[in-house]
Amino acid sequence: TGMQNPSARIMFFIAMLGILTAPDLALAAAEKTDQAVPASEDPPKLCQKGIKRSGLPSKLSTVAGLSAIRLWTQAAMKHGDNYSMWHNAQSSGVKCEKLENSDYYRCIASGKPCRAISLDHATAEGQSN
Repeated sequence: TGMQNPSARIMFFIAMLGILTAPDLALAAAEKTDQAVPASEDPPKLCQKGIKRSGLPSKLSTVAGLSAIRLWTQAAMKHGDNYSMWHNAQSSGVKCEKLENSDYYRCIASGKPCRAISLDHATAEGQSN
C-alpha cells in the first residue's frame, strides 16, 4: 500500500522539496536580476562540474536521500543561487545503500548544477505563446 518502494519515496520527497523551495529561491534570483531576457533569446543552460555529496545516515532511506540532496544543494550554491536547484541538475541521481551490519542507510546525491531559467524569461515565453 502506498509508496513501498524506497526509490519512489525518495522521488516523492525530492519533488516536494523542489516545490517547497522553488518559489523562495526563484524570487531571490529574480530580485538579483537587473535586466529581463528578451523572449526571442534563450538563456544558455550553463552547467558546472559534477558534485557528489554523501548524506547523513538514517534508518529511513528517504530521509538519508533528502540529507544527501540538501548537502548537494549547499555545495552547488558556491556557484550562485541560480545553480542550487536540484531539479535543474543534469545527470542527477540519488543512490542509497544499507550500511553493513546496521539498520541505517547512507545515500549519495550526484549531478551537475545547472543555472535556473530566470522568472523574466519564463514570463516572456508565456506571453509570446
